[in-house]
Order: sequence, then C-alpha cells, then structure tokens
Amino acid sequence: MNVIILKCPVCGVKLKAVASPSLAGKIATCPKCGHKGAYESFKDNCETVVNKGWATSGKAYLVYDNTGAEYPLADGLNSVGRYAANSSKADIKIITTDSSLSRKHANITVNKVPDGQIICSISNAENKFKTFVNGIELENGDVLVVNPGDKIKMASSVFHIEIK
Repeated sequence: MNVIILKCPVCGVKLKAVASPSLAGKIATCPKCGHKGAYESFKDNCETVVNKGWATSGKAYLVYDNTGAEYPLADGLNSVGRYAANSSKADIKIITTDSSLSRKHANITVNKVPDGQIICSISNAENKFKTFVNGIELENGDVLVVNPGDKIKMASSVFHIEIK
C-alpha cells in the first residue's frame, strides 16, 4: 500500500492519504479550510510515499523515544497528553518532565481497514506547542496518516508508533 501527500489547492495544507484508484471522481474536503473539490484537484503536486509496512494484525503502541515507555493505543480515538495528577484530560497520559507537552496535546486514531491492516492517523488537540510528523507541522484541522517509525514530535517530546 502506498501513501500520498495531498495538498489543498486553496490553503496549501498537506495531508497523507492511502493511495487508491477508487478515489478518482470522488469529492475531497480539506479539514482546515473546508474547501470541497474533486480528489484530483488535491492530487496536483502530490508526492507518493512508499508505505513502510503496516501490520495486518497486532496492536498499535505509542513509544516515547525519550524514555522507551510504550503506551498501548485502543482502536478508535486516543487523546494523548502529559500526565498531571487529577487534571490530565487525555486517554493516554504520558509521564514526562516536558511541561510544554499539553495535558491533551494530540489525537491518534487507530483504524483497521477491510484488508486487515492497522492504519493510524494523528491530529492536534488542545495544545499550545506544535505537533510535527517527520518535520511537517500539523496545523489545527490537519490529519496525517502516520507510518510505523515516523517521528512524531509533540512539544519537546519525541514518539513513534509500533505495531506488535
């Protein structure tokens, strides 16, 4: 499976999507500016990224590179943030000294697609400090598909996703 990076023709936001011939002729909506247009208009100047190998079974984990701690991700929506006694709003509470990591920093969604592959995507939540995937900044409204091993930087903390 290949992943393509799409670019909204109006606001320029970049999104990763699973490449599929069935998308031809479909309407796409930019999650940032709301522009609706033919999928092909979003594909102009897109780049194809070879998938690094999503697993067809197993469980997704968010791995905190700073400590090696592994946090299991549930199917569906997982909010990720800094652990703060009695005040963390996140499902996945990261134990860290990084106070710039918000108590609810990002959302990671885990989906199992019909062919059995596990696909994870990330979006910003209620954060003050930015989130980056492989150096690409997530603006509010952006949703990016993340491959196993992609570098996810939330504030000053670095993570990656593993499927085991």
